[in-house]
Amino acid sequence: MNVDAEDTSAVGQPDHEDVAHAQPLAEDATKQDTDKVSISDASFDLVIPEATVGHEYAAKAMVLNQAVQSIGMGRYQILLFLVVGFGWASDNLWPTVTGLILPPVTKEFLADEPNAQRIYPRITLAQNIGLFVGAFFWGFGCDLFGRKWAFTLTLFFTAVFGLVAAGSPTFAAVGVFAALWSFGVGGNLPVDSAIFLEFLPYTHQYLLTVLSTYWAFAELFADLIAWPLIGYLTCSESEVCTKAKNMGWRYFVIVMGALFVVFFLIRFFFPVLESPKYLMGIGKEEEAVDVVHRLAKINKKTTELTVEDLTKHNIDSRAQQSGEKKYNIQSLEEFKPSNISALFATRRMAINTSLIIAIWALIGLAFPLYNAFIPSIVTLNEPDVHTTYWHLVVNAVMGVPACIIGAFLIEVKGIGRKGTLGASTILTGVFLFCSTTSKNSDQLLGWQCAFKFCSGLMYAVLYTYTPEIFPTKYRGTGNALTACANRIFGIMAPIIVIGALFLVAGVLSLLLPLEPRGKATVLCSSACAQNASQTNGTAKIAPKVLVVTLFEPERNAWLNNLTLTENVTVPGFSPLFPHASCDKQGDTCLITTGEGEINAASTLTALLYNSQFDLRKSYFIVNGIAGINPYAGTIGSVSIARYAIQPGLQYGIDSREMPQGWNYSWWSYGTSEPGQYPGFFYGTEIFEVNTNLRDRVFDLVKNVSLSDNEVAKDNRKPYPFAPANATPSVIKGDVATSDLYYTGKY
Repeated sequence: MNVDAEDTSAVGQPDHEDVAHAQPLAEDATKQDTDKVSISDASFDLVIPEATVGHEYAAKAMVLNQAVQSIGMGRYQILLFLVVGFGWASDNLWPTVTGLILPPVTKEFLADEPNAQRIYPRITLAQNIGLFVGAFFWGFGCDLFGRKWAFTLTLFFTAVFGLVAAGSPTFAAVGVFAALWSFGVGGNLPVDSAIFLEFLPYTHQYLLTVLSTYWAFAELFADLIAWPLIGYLTCSESEVCTKAKNMGWRYFVIVMGALFVVFFLIRFFFPVLESPKYLMGIGKEEEAVDVVHRLAKINKKTTELTVEDLTKHNIDSRAQQSGEKKYNIQSLEEFKPSNISALFATRRMAINTSLIIAIWALIGLAFPLYNAFIPSIVTLNEPDVHTTYWHLVVNAVMGVPACIIGAFLIEVKGIGRKGTLGASTILTGVFLFCSTTSKNSDQLLGWQCAFKFCSGLMYAVLYTYTPEIFPTKYRGTGNALTACANRIFGIMAPIIVIGALFLVAGVLSLLLPLEPRGKATVLCSSACAQNASQTNGTAKIAPKVLVVTLFEPERNAWLNNLTLTENVTVPGFSPLFPHASCDKQGDTCLITTGEGEINAASTLTALLYNSQFDLRKSYFIVNGIAGINPYAGTIGSVSIARYAIQPGLQYGIDSREMPQGWNYSWWSYGTSEPGQYPGFFYGTEIFEVNTNLRDRVFDLVKNVSLSDNEVAKDNRKPYPFAPANATPSVIKGDVATSDLYYTGKY
């Protein structure tokens, strides 16, 4: 819940939704619905296994995520969006600059050189070397000396050496300055994406994709400025090319450098906040908390985050019942190999990291040379200057809608980041191959527009997906690995394999095991810490519905109404209920787990890993004994839940030994008395269902008349108030589950 600084009265007030759970938990569960909503909403690393970062870091990062999420999207993030976009602009503008100045620079300095065709690509080589060194230095460095300095200095290097390059006296000097400005360019996205994502509420994570509009507009701006300067202030083919007759490219570089001086000054005076999770990761909890409070102040919100909220998760201060080792905070003075090894800490994480590096490498092998080669391609097909730059501008425009459409597609269920990335990458290669069929410049323009749209969409999604899948502590390192792979392969790229490599990268995109769509990016649920259940052969039974019962009476109620004659023995089931009972078609199956979470967990695990069953498309109907707060509903009501809460971990004492003033003898794990907010979480205590699906279901059934009987009516009579004594209805409410049986007042 977001609370304005002027309206702190809303803190702790319950939502208007009903809360469906037992009476003794009414107050705590209502608080869950307000104060704890952000636990699932704010966790940015749900796709990353906890083993990657360690338990202590994960717990503290969850606290910081919750604080940032509760502050929400505000003035700081909006301004940061505008300023971070300079990095996206730099990443595309300066490689475009290199491609545009290459023809006039070659005319001026290599006119009498017989091997000019072999020499002029060296500027592109110098650029790619600079991009690689920049990605390596700034990307790995920002995890050591912080994001803030890297965020500002990358633009400084780009602006200064961009301006100086205009005075280059030789071809070699142009190459040197191209490498130096590229040193700054190479560090922009590894650093900028980390900074932006670490302050971005989960609900606005799609803005990472929208940022790529800067990328598209930067190329468009460069082409529009180059049109009058390079297009009309460049030596003609028939005259001796001197500096005085070839000033267009120098003016062009000056304009680009001056623009980035402005960008640098804006960033220099912009109050960029250091990442709180970076500060926490190097042991500066007080500074991390101070950053969160400054963020809240800028956004005109309040936060109750304290240093104690972080330090209470220190492993040294806890009883190490599990024998867990002390988590080593990263040293600021040295780079550790663990920064890289953490990205391969689990099999699932290692596969995803390897694939995303391979995708960046293959695209890096193709795209940079195409970007440098496109002016020559257009000129060969249509030597007219006006037509050449008109085609460049039209191509650049196509990147703008691609980014906007990409922001929509990545949030579409069934498509997500992986689907959008894979499809756009494959189509990029397809349209590049198709462009070879062009008979004239108009046909070439059409294929190039399609290519530009798909490649713009591809990069927009790639720049979003990459930082999302890396843990905050190692996000700069992960970004640096992918960027370095991209730049190294860019140095090696031959034009004849461009189309094939886009196809390969697209196929690899579809193999990525992680999908951040609809998820936030520090803790991981148990499902993402291991691979999905795999069968060793073809599944024999794929039920449409699996009924899960807990004990004999529940089991018999189903068996008496269904024809489940086929019994399949499953190793690992309870000795009392060793079979899964199915109908002859295998459409409906029933299992009985035995009461208690341990029995349920072991039985379902045995079933999921049994090679005789394929449950990937099955609906689960889980039976259980339920109670409801009489102030929220009545017996026989149907509650559509948003949150499933597991309050099973508790302390308990004999009620005769309760301290004075206590209302009951049970209290939450991680607290010292009843009514306190839990101080420790494993990250699995709360599960949020699909809210849109829940609302749609509720709208469909809210007016349904539910069955009632005399027994239920008699059970409602002791309650003198509504809704406890009302007829059953469909309501909204959360559900709490535990091994304990609760009883209320009556």
